[in-house]
Amino acid sequence: MYDFGWCELKNCLRLLFVLSLCICGASAQQGGIRGMVMDADFEVPLPGVKVVISETGQEAVTGDAGSYFLEQVEPGAYTLMFSKGGYTRFTQPQVIVSPGKLAEMDASLAGEYEEMDELVVKEISLGGASEIGLLNLRMESVAMMDSVGADLMSKAGASDAAQALTLVPGTTIQDGKYAVVRGLPDRYVASLMNNVRLPSADPDKRAVQLDQFPSAMIESMQVSKTFTPDQQGDASGGAVNIVLKGIPDERVLQFKIGTKYKTNVGDAGSDFPVDDAIDMGTWGHTADDIQPQDISTPWSGVVGVERGDSRPMYDWSLTAGDKFAVGSDLKVGFVGSLFYKRDASYSEGRNDKYWLENDGGLQDTMTPQYSGDNPYLTFGGTSYLNPGSELSTSLYDFRQGSEELQWGTLGGIGAETENNAVNLLYSYNFTGESTARLSEDTRGKTYFFPGYDPDDITSPGGADSDSALFGGNQDFSSFAAFNRKEELDYTERTAGSLQLRGDHTLPLGSLRIGSAFTFNEPEIDWTVAWSGSTMDTPDRRSLETYWRRDDDGDGIHRMYNDDGGRARLIRTWRSVDEDSFQYFGNINLPFEAWNDEEGFLKFGGFDDSVERSFDQNSFYTTQQLSSLQVQPSMAWEEFWSSYLNDERIDMSDYPFDVNYDGAQDITAFYLMGDLPVASFLKITGGVRFEKTELNTTMRDVDPNAQLYIPANNYGPLDFAGNEDQANAVIDQNDVLPSIGFEFIPHDKISFRGSYTETIARMTFKELVPIEQVDTLGDDPFIGNPDLQMSSIRNYDLRFDYNPYPGGLVSVSWFYKELKDVIDYRQQILGGATLATTPDNYSEGTINGYELEMRQSLGEWWEPLEGLDLGANLTLIQSELDASGAELDALAGLPEIIEAEYDDGTRDMMGTPEYLYNLNATYTVPKFGTELGLFYIFKGDALKAAGTQDSNRYIPNIYEKGYGVLNFSLSQKLGNHFKVGFKAKNLLNPEIQSVYRSEYAGEDVIRTSYKKGIEYSVGVSTTW
Repeated sequence: MYDFGWCELKNCLRLLFVLSLCICGASAQQGGIRGMVMDADFEVPLPGVKVVISETGQEAVTGDAGSYFLEQVEPGAYTLMFSKGGYTRFTQPQVIVSPGKLAEMDASLAGEYEEMDELVVKEISLGGASEIGLLNLRMESVAMMDSVGADLMSKAGASDAAQALTLVPGTTIQDGKYAVVRGLPDRYVASLMNNVRLPSADPDKRAVQLDQFPSAMIESMQVSKTFTPDQQGDASGGAVNIVLKGIPDERVLQFKIGTKYKTNVGDAGSDFPVDDAIDMGTWGHTADDIQPQDISTPWSGVVGVERGDSRPMYDWSLTAGDKFAVGSDLKVGFVGSLFYKRDASYSEGRNDKYWLENDGGLQDTMTPQYSGDNPYLTFGGTSYLNPGSELSTSLYDFRQGSEELQWGTLGGIGAETENNAVNLLYSYNFTGESTARLSEDTRGKTYFFPGYDPDDITSPGGADSDSALFGGNQDFSSFAAFNRKEELDYTERTAGSLQLRGDHTLPLGSLRIGSAFTFNEPEIDWTVAWSGSTMDTPDRRSLETYWRRDDDGDGIHRMYNDDGGRARLIRTWRSVDEDSFQYFGNINLPFEAWNDEEGFLKFGGFDDSVERSFDQNSFYTTQQLSSLQVQPSMAWEEFWSSYLNDERIDMSDYPFDVNYDGAQDITAFYLMGDLPVASFLKITGGVRFEKTELNTTMRDVDPNAQLYIPANNYGPLDFAGNEDQANAVIDQNDVLPSIGFEFIPHDKISFRGSYTETIARMTFKELVPIEQVDTLGDDPFIGNPDLQMSSIRNYDLRFDYNPYPGGLVSVSWFYKELKDVIDYRQQILGGATLATTPDNYSEGTINGYELEMRQSLGEWWEPLEGLDLGANLTLIQSELDASGAELDALAGLPEIIEAEYDDGTRDMMGTPEYLYNLNATYTVPKFGTELGLFYIFKGDALKAAGTQDSNRYIPNIYEKGYGVLNFSLSQKLGNHFKVGFKAKNLLNPEIQSVYRSEYAGEDVIRTSYKKGIEYSVGVSTTW
């Protein structure tokens, strides 16, 4: 049963209603002329067309959607002239304007091919940035496609590719960065830029972090939801293609600048958490200046979180482009863009860990997790708190501040003749982010000892308090002592790509084969791309301490120590570098069939070689830092870390760091075709042959490091002597078929269906069978070198109704059968350590529906001209067969298996129950005003599956659904300037994850925080 969040929906509908009241009525005296201009060859909207009334000289220029509007026209008959460079001029006489009414007049312009076609890559020009153009692309695409263009991205306030993707039906974002399409997370989604597969320097995933691509560089986001043989074989959920802005039709110079205010950052004021050791400067790239620890020299530096003011938030971008005629048959052009952004964010909330305790039987009420001694003694059948217990809980209240610097550049040059086009594109993005996080656990103490007063040693839980079992004068000061974690993290990410692309039409004339087919001139496109991605985290520092007040009344700060006397003060250097060399080519043979309908045959090849290096160096101390306490007594509110900044601390090299190299080579060939059986029916199909070679090689590993592999039941093995079992090799060939149809019973109605087979690959990290820990004290991740690739069968149906250009009503159904599903589970290593491991689950299914509507209300009632509404809803039901290792680990808790698993199945991780988007935009051409209201809601999704720890049960963790409401307003000022205002996250919902157990009943909060509301203003000028 789906919970749609009706309260949020009703609030949004009320706002939509208020927006719809902002409508200007038409003049009762004068009239007007409106219409749309199309490209006659490609049947897409044509922007930049000048429309002139010859009798009065009034003129207008078509916008991105190809539409124009001439207002305040006196009643009468007029002649319209339509003109645009590179197109044949068109004249339309006898356009009748009636008093108080709008005359409709559409037009189509044919290209002047003797002067040359448009100087842009054809795939980009067909899509464009307008929503009407993208709808046309959706209808013409062989795959089932959805898109969002730059105009809607701007209205919605989407600042990067990740935010833009949430506007596409059936898609959402995981962790603010990774694409999820139709419930399938990043593993099943191919991320492309101009159809080029992108490398990823993410240490945990092969997915591309979409938040590093700013909207200033993006023309559109295109999501293909069904596989076709010319796509990547792992595009099971879909392929997300970031289409960058291309060379403009005419000279353009644009500058934008803006600033923003965030309520959370403002509320933090001078208590904003900062890292005083990091200064990103103007352009970042400071990671290389932070050298690794020299273990022969004691360290002195910033240890913990400081407080201060955040930097101002602002952004600017500059774009320029033009094209030129060189002789009679050649045109060249260029585009260049530079953007810069400073941002900050602040959040505070809670981060709690609970479980179901097993005390002679599994309890049905969740209690805080603890490490260390058992909190209870049993005497006479009754449990009592134990004064001798030294334990810690994990009920943290946190505050986190982040400052971000982002900049990048885009440059392209191109040349084109009548039959040939070559484009060279370079893009580079840099992101630096400094994060300071402070977490404090004081609620663990008060959970066990209600009424505890840290200033009174005689209060419950104090150093001189009463015990129900032992009487008075008992020392509980080490029982759930106050705990503080301070984490400082600076990360630099870069992404660069150099792409050379060619498009050619071979002037061979037509070739007739019998009476059935006439092949037209072949079309060839090719791409060679060099891409690279890096992630550098220099000197990540984490410190964990505890505080108690002893029986003398002195406040004492101490540091936790792990095995081997390693204190929980650690410095980590981590770098990930991934490079890709990719080339592919396609040959398209268009033809006319016996029934005069158009089809094509297409074949091509693809190769992508990826190399990754992962390096990590960690340093710790065994020094007893309690001697560095500068005074005999310190209150809990005083930060011990501030006194350690000037101390000289001996650091040692952590011996079990993970370093590895990874390589992946994908080679593919395909053949596909589109056959028009009749004017109303097309059959598409083909096959892709794809070879995957993937391997990981451990290096610089301490011989005493422990391996954990399935063959040894995840028991520890020394690395020395077992090196071969630590390295993984995947060599697999796949044949991936695709068959589909398109049935068009009416020119406004279409039915589509397809059956396809795809695959899913593992990440490099998931193959490395050694403890991988971000910070000492965290639960480790253990890779699995025995992982196998997943296979998926995909079934899709879609109905589309396009009542008019820009209008849409759509219903889709999709079903996916997955084999050898790669998913995560938690288990106990060596009977002591809780770790996360990837595994192959036998099978899983995803069943879902999509409903979408886009309507221009002016088509139905003239006074509503300019008001557009959109809505989409995706319902998803996922199921994973958990029989095997996951259920075997719960064998000692049969009541949990019965309550939590339906015939041995559970939800798939990361798959939301539902998604829905609502949007309303209102355009007033007369005043150059645009308004937009956007609401996005994501339903509950499983984040982590439950497991047992010493017969205690840690329940499933779900991310709770929440909605985001954004508003935008833009106003033109004359012909060259525009000002804008945006308000994001207006409802400011609580973002929560919860422990959810059918056995225990009610949800218990795992994490909770708010993002705050963001207000921004900006101005742009275009010449």
